[in-house]
Amino acid sequence: MASPQKENGFTPLANEILERLVKTALLGAEFQVLLHILRKTYGFRKKDDWISLTQFQKGTGLSRPTVVKSLKTLVLRRIIIKSINCDYSFNKDWETWVVKTALLVKPAFITSKHRLTDASKDRLTHKRNYQKKITKEITETKVSTKKSMKSNSFKYNENKHTDAFESVIDYETGESPKYVPKPKSNFSIQHELSKMEEIENSHQDIIATFIREKKLPVENVKQLRAIQYRHTQDAKRLEGAYTNQQILKAIDEVKRMKDVDWTLGTVLKVLTK
Repeated sequence: MASPQKENGFTPLANEILERLVKTALLGAEFQVLLHILRKTYGFRKKDDWISLTQFQKGTGLSRPTVVKSLKTLVLRRIIIKSINCDYSFNKDWETWVVKTALLVKPAFITSKHRLTDASKDRLTHKRNYQKKITKEITETKVSTKKSMKSNSFKYNENKHTDAFESVIDYETGESPKYVPKPKSNFSIQHELSKMEEIENSHQDIIATFIREKKLPVENVKQLRAIQYRHTQDAKRLEGAYTNQQILKAIDEVKRMKDVDWTLGTVLKVLTK
């Protein structure tokens, strides 16, 4: 059973302030944040205090976005004051509080008389010529924007970074950056196959044998990776289960078949039949 006593600590607050707070419409979260500030300031005999958002979260049980929103509203309503150092203090001058929240909202746009004309009895509508003027201005703006983008397109493409070019800046002459093609990496299928064959009877070695025996045209790394991905599962089933001699013998048997676009899966079927 809770038994709070004044002797264990209390927050001195004038009755006049409490009466004004009772008459001030605050959201629940805003009131919680305000009470937490009073506890951290007046509760410790201080006028202001630096309070982190984490302390607000732990003290109120509110989420961080709710705390931030509530603090912003309380500051705008001048109920609390936030210093440059992020110290919070309670504004006890209640006469400066913004009691009516409608004062914080920007006034709505009021249509002027020159934009309205009589369409029929007791009705008003926007002038057609005004709408056409707006449409014309927007169209002209779009056309001019497109022209400027078109004129600057060469400059944009010139400065665009691509993998095919690299910038070479001449610092002595001060000329604009020139672009020269990057040297293409020399792809050698024989070199790649030799690396795959380093571990004998591994699934990579079996795939390399398949590429050599079928004489697949591999022109770049991308094609090689695609072949590896497509045949890895069958190659792993052959790995360790059959020797290279058995696999080559099965490949020779498959080659003698007519009109067969064979794969490692076909070799596996020959060995397991």
